[in-house]
Amino acid sequence: MKNEEILQKTRTFVETCMSGNDPSHDFSHVRRVFDNAVRIADTMTGCDRFYLEMLVLLHDIDDRKLAAAGAHRVDDFLETLPLSPSYRQRISEGVRQISYHAYTQKPQRVDLEVAIARDADWLDAIGAIGVARAFLYSGARGHAIYGGPDETATTLHHFEEKLLGLSRCLVTEQGKRMAEERQAYLYAFYQRLCAEIKGER
Repeated sequence: MKNEEILQKTRTFVETCMSGNDPSHDFSHVRRVFDNAVRIADTMTGCDRFYLEMLVLLHDIDDRKLAAAGAHRVDDFLETLPLSPSYRQRISEGVRQISYHAYTQKPQRVDLEVAIARDADWLDAIGAIGVARAFLYSGARGHAIYGGPDETATTLHHFEEKLLGLSRCLVTEQGKRMAEERQAYLYAFYQRLCAEIKGER
């Protein structure tokens, strides 16, 4: 099986897995991350494009926000592919390193392709699309915009705890450039939201 055939099989698997997700983490998210990753990779040398594309396609399949605890769908799927055990293991480990949770729990040196995939994913969490996804994610889980009995389970807290600082976590130069305007928009929206909540606008 050629690499393109493996990638097509993987796309079909991922699209099926994500068909029941809320719109903040549907397959359109994967397509945007894929496009971001290509833009970043085009500015760099030494990138294994097949490895990168597999990471991007699989990055949310076993995400702790979306899958059952202890899910191993990525590993089970990789076992069906005609890849060497070492290459399957590399993809499996790389996928687990992309999430923000993994980044905050155990910062470590990662492959170039993991860094690109992670930057590409986080770019989709800021800017106008990031704002839209934040509210979709909160709405799907019944979270308030602000206030309520649990201030940490609000969209406003998600902005403050994670989204506003994401651009500082990016490591690729192209990713940082792509983040500048998006981050400015995100912060301006956050400021306006806070002002309206306080009745200042």
